[in-house]
Amino acid sequence: MKYALIGGGAITDTVNSESEKFEVHQSESLFWVECPNEVFNDGTWAFEDNSFTKLSTGIETKDQAIVARTISYGDIGDQLAMMYADQLNGTTTWLDHINNVRDTTVSPSTF
Repeated sequence: MKYALIGGGAITDTVNSESEKFEVHQSESLFWVECPNEVFNDGTWAFEDNSFTKLSTGIETKDQAIVARTISYGDIGDQLAMMYADQLNGTTTWLDHINNVRDTTVSPSTF
């Protein structure tokens, strides 16, 4: 089963199993939800009214790639919280998140 991390109404991360989910401070603006296998955090999907919607056929411009990466990286405060938790726990949650974004979203430098 696949899961999406929703942050501020945007899909900020996806994982392919329950065991890949990293701990987040659950709130109204940041939470995990089950999602279809075709959903990715590439800026082409939206999460509204508890459902996923395909926004476009893909990223076609450098500006779209920048927006997709920015959304995927998520809020800087959430990233700092991940880094802090990693330091306390000896984990690599933040690094894993950043690597996932880099692996699953188009780099603006490709345009």
